Amino acid sequence: MDSQDFKREDLIEIRKKLKKALPGKRYEHSIGVEYTSACLAMAHGTDILKAEIAGLVHDCAKHFTDKELIRLCGDAGIKLTDSQLAAPQVLHAVYAPVLARKEYFIDDGEILSAIRWHTTGKADMNLLDMIVYTADYIEPSRKKLEGIDELRELAFTNIKLCVYRITENTIKYLNEKGIEIDETTLQCYDWIKKEV
Repeated sequence: MDSQDFKREDLIEIRKKLKKALPGKRYEHSIGVEYTSACLAMAHGTDILKAEIAGLVHDCAKHFTDKELIRLCGDAGIKLTDSQLAAPQVLHAVYAPVLARKEYFIDDGEILSAIRWHTTGKADMNLLDMIVYTADYIEPSRKKLEGIDELRELAFTNIKLCVYRITENTIKYLNEKGIEIDETTLQCYDWIKKEV
């Protein structure tokens, strides 16, 4: 369904279906990202319903194991990079657009892009990409991260600077934990650093 075909009632149906598919805390997080995405869309003057849908569905594939996601990506014809295989925490975002089309009938390219890039970011993100990427990090149920209150304020006034700081924090955290960083996150960082 293209976003022009979506109605508020469709969002309610997606919530019901998603609630059955996701564990409780993951569903609560998805509702938080939906709400935060809508607020950010209002603040930045873009399509609120698209932001809500993308925020709600962003983690629709999060309940699969890494092994299942590798198989599902293969079945869908998605060739995973060495970087993605080395950083399995990103695999749900790689497969999520496929699932969003199949299970939730979402065909809107902007929504699918925001779902796809919500974990790693990417170079040349559009506004909806940045909104969902940011909302995933700052939504109300997220644990208390260092500097989260400042990031929550910044998201409403300077989203590019907020994306820069989130990406910087993510890279720092992954380095400290010795977790592989997906190459797309590094490309996002290089791009956003030039934008701010």
